[in-house]
Amino acid sequence: MSSEVIVYIAASLDGYIAHSDGSIDWLDITGPEETERNMSDFVELLKTVDCLVMGRMTFDTVKQFSPWPYGALPIVVLSTTLSETPLIEGANIRIRSAQPADLLRDLESEGLSRIYVDGGVPSTVSCGKA
Repeated sequence: MSSEVIVYIAASLDGYIAHSDGSIDWLDITGPEETERNMSDFVELLKTVDCLVMGRMTFDTVKQFSPWPYGALPIVVLSTTLSETPLIEGANIRIRSAQPADLLRDLESEGLSRIYVDGGVPSTVSCGKA
C-alpha cells in the first residue's frame, strides 16, 4: 500500500503559519466571505482523508477550538513532550513520538492511506517526504 500525504497549510508571504506564541489570528484578515469559502474547502478536504497528523504546537492551538472541528477523524499528534492524550469530547486522538517513515508505515498497516499533515515544524512536514 502506498500512502497519499496531503499538506494543507495557510502561510504568510514570509513563510510563517503562526505567530511566535502559536496564535493564528492573522488568518482572520481575509473578510467573512473569503473565510467562509476557505472553511468550506477545509471541511471538504477533511471528508476525503483517513487520518490527520499534526505537530504538538498545532495541536496546542486547535485543542482550544470549540466545538472540536475534526469529529471522530483519527488524529495523530507528533510529540516528544506529551505523555497523556487530552480528553476532548468526540475526539479520536493519539500521541506518537515516531520518525515520519515509521509513522507512515504504522498508519498504512492500519489501512489509513490518505493522510493529511498539518503543522510547520520540519519533522512534521517531512511526513510527506518519507
